[in-house]
Amino acid sequence: MIKLKDILAEAKLYSYSIKEVLDKFLQFDGKTMILFDTETVGLEPNTSYIQLTHIAAIAYEGSSLKEIGEFSKKVNIGSALNNALNDPNSTEAKHIAPAAKRFRQSKF
Repeated sequence: MIKLKDILAEAKLYSYSIKEVLDKFLQFDGKTMILFDTETVGLEPNTSYIQLTHIAAIAYEGSSLKEIGEFSKKVNIGSALNNALNDPNSTEAKHIAPAAKRFRQSKF
């Protein structure tokens, strides 16, 4: 995987814009570029309610960056996650509450 900051550091290209670096080094002509996005629920590892809830992708033709397709799918949530989200008195909801509180208080 090529990291943009590594390219900039190695080539001493600090005066170039991101677009100029991409145009100069990352050639997508004749290729299809697919961007993925996922949504998940659950903040603590090793619990039954961590789950992928949505996946989406957009495909672009590399030469023109014209969108050529897209995909979006919501995933049915499992019973443990359903309990955590819909029953505040459930064991799962009580377990997720401290993690959710830490997440809301963290600074990103």
